[in-house]
Amino acid sequence: MTFLALEKEHEDLNELFLEHQEALLRSDMRQALERLDLYEMKLLAHMRLEEEHLLPLYARAGPIPGGPAEFFTGEHKKMREHILRIRATLIALDLDDPHIARKVISLFDAEAGYKSLAEHHHMREHNLLYPTLDRVTSAQERTRLIGHLQSEEKV
Repeated sequence: MTFLALEKEHEDLNELFLEHQEALLRSDMRQALERLDLYEMKLLAHMRLEEEHLLPLYARAGPIPGGPAEFFTGEHKKMREHILRIRATLIALDLDDPHIARKVISLFDAEAGYKSLAEHHHMREHNLLYPTLDRVTSAQERTRLIGHLQSEEKV
């Protein structure tokens, strides 16, 4: 078993964000907000598990050029800030505003920046975090921890 098994959670998160954007495109602001709320809840849970369980294990590898744990936590912070701004912008949208289309386009632009950051973060995990965790853990430890994390993420 490998920590790459945790990438399923990223796929699920991407799907939720896409559902949010589809609702926004249909001008279904209620559903857009519901999907964003669910996305954020699951994203924050995923980040918490990484910060509480994975990054302490990652420290076993010692200093990693271009990949200190602070990079991951810093990206988490930036992602949380982006989501807060996206939510505030979404809540402020008024469907009766004559410029609503432009405001939705602007929101999509902001979301594109967020998605770029999230993709960069995912690639850092895929290329650095998960392979390093595989290297510094035993097969038994990986199996136990991955099973625990996958069950936690489903809650």
